[in-house]
Amino acid sequence: MNKQQDFFSKQQSRGGFSGGVIRSPQQKSGNGMRIFLSLVLILGCLALGYYFIQNNTQQNQISQIQSTTGGGYTIGMQIDTVGTLKQDDSDLITYTHVFTSSDGKTYFLKSKTLPLNNYTSVSSGEFQVLGTLEAIYKNTPLVEVTGIVPIAAQNQQASTGQQEVQEEVKNPGIYVANAGLYFGQEFFDSFVFVGQAGENGKIEVKNLENDKVTKIEFFTCTNGGDTNCKELTRTFKDTSAQVSTTSNGDTFYKLGEVKTWYFQNGDTIGYFINNAEDEEVLKIKNLITIVSPEYVKQLVNLYGVKVCLGIDNGLNRIVSHTIKTSKSGIEASIQGAGEKNFTCQVSVDPTLPNKLKFIDLKVSDTNSNPQSATGTTQQTTQTG
Repeated sequence: MNKQQDFFSKQQSRGGFSGGVIRSPQQKSGNGMRIFLSLVLILGCLALGYYFIQNNTQQNQISQIQSTTGGGYTIGMQIDTVGTLKQDDSDLITYTHVFTSSDGKTYFLKSKTLPLNNYTSVSSGEFQVLGTLEAIYKNTPLVEVTGIVPIAAQNQQASTGQQEVQEEVKNPGIYVANAGLYFGQEFFDSFVFVGQAGENGKIEVKNLENDKVTKIEFFTCTNGGDTNCKELTRTFKDTSAQVSTTSNGDTFYKLGEVKTWYFQNGDTIGYFINNAEDEEVLKIKNLITIVSPEYVKQLVNLYGVKVCLGIDNGLNRIVSHTIKTSKSGIEASIQGAGEKNFTCQVSVDPTLPNKLKFIDLKVSDTNSNPQSATGTTQQTTQTG
């Protein structure tokens, strides 16, 4: 009996039996397989989720573009619209300005050829914008601007009867009225404004070739103290190390041993340029126009009759004029004679084709008081 038990014990050890139950020698291998299958399942779920996310994003983008295109926009189409312009620094890599058209549409603007900031620096009026739709960015048309025209310039062309129609005015220049300075188109071929021109009594310009920044500081002339322009001019004449005169007859004085230049606009505005290279100042002075009383006199003589009467047939002439200067600019009261006597009010704006903007006109027959279009009368005053 004991021998038989011993036999079964040995057989149990060799055959893998225990108490009549078969042992599983592959138990560890089965656990590894379950772990492997679980990992495969998890990775599959992650891949499937990523696919759905990507597909959903692409569908949203397609949907956005299709909805925008359905609204009338096509990549490459020409944009010609009127509205207001605003500088936007939130995404300078993609666009620099936001344009809101008169019908309420929004556009992102940029330009490789035009200094758009020059327009928003000194004007809050309406503009006509010409350009090409390059892309749809954040559900908004992105436009490359090729032309921009202040609406005031267009209105002036119509009111003065100008027949020549300019299809595209790329840059009529900028008139900084409170500084009494006009920066023409040639100026912006070499320079660009930095910040808001005319704000806080200064204008900063950057040379596009060497990135040098020059600051022009201006102030209102007074009868005494450090802002007495007559005394400043007298002092600079006596002590200046260099004197330079522009083609318009304006004189720039440079102090000796310091990088300071001084010039002035009649007896109304004085200007300092400090810490500037002589080469920069000499280049800038030849590209800006000081809107001085002498300059206004030239404009009145050249354009006064045409702006006031709409035509210049040679039968009318300017007799005299007076000017009034304020922070908003210069206004001129013009007295004329010819077929009829006339008194005309204009404001000076060198960006306009005829440099003057019509305000009001009163006409009368010879030897009578001038009658206004509204039926009121005004006594004319002759000035030298």
